[in-house]
Amino acid sequence: VVMYSDTWPNKDDFWLMRFGEKFDGRLGLFHYEKRIIKTLRMGHIDYHRAIRDLCNAIYEWEPNSYAALLKAFSLGRIGRFDRPVDSREIEKMQSTSSDFRKKYAKYLMKSIRNPDVIRQMMTQWFTQYKVTTSNRLEEPGLGRPDPHTRKFLFTVDTKGSVEQQCKNADKIQDMLPLDEVYRVIPPTKATKHGLSEYISLRCESKLECFHDSLANFANGGMRMSLCET
Repeated sequence: VVMYSDTWPNKDDFWLMRFGEKFDGRLGLFHYEKRIIKTLRMGHIDYHRAIRDLCNAIYEWEPNSYAALLKAFSLGRIGRFDRPVDSREIEKMQSTSSDFRKKYAKYLMKSIRNPDVIRQMMTQWFTQYKVTTSNRLEEPGLGRPDPHTRKFLFTVDTKGSVEQQCKNADKIQDMLPLDEVYRVIPPTKATKHGLSEYISLRCESKLECFHDSLANFANGGMRMSLCET
């Protein structure tokens, strides 16, 4: 038995008692990332770049699907550009907004890194974006205050969250090979880019997609009594 949860490994004793030793729990990738991202200052100049680098520390784009997407960019067959897009423009998209993930992640598969690699890369990520350190023996911070607000990217909760998620890195590993984690939708003849789309079969991915759909059913003028039902 495998269960994906947004709180795992909290209350793991209860679930192990309920299902026995054959039970295996997993923390959903979205909530794993969110536990750190929610501690960052959203308006900071390095906010989107830091999220990009944090995600890169946790997973990588599967090489073949990523190469196909880059090829489509270089040929000008995808996106709003209608022209070849060079590496600098792609880097800007990835580091200054969330548009790249929102628009093009469907053409990519996420391969979660080994737990030990995640821990090492997240430690390096923390050093890259922190500004100060309270321990003279630690690596000096390489981050910067926001030039407009003079505030740091990290809040008081960031360090503790990073340390905790380093411990939880083994809780987000996929139970199946990558080719069984995604459903592949081949391109149609009408598409210029010729890219396949990949639908994640991770349990949490399905639930979060359902949440996106629910957002379209927000209160549209219905009476208060119905809203509260």
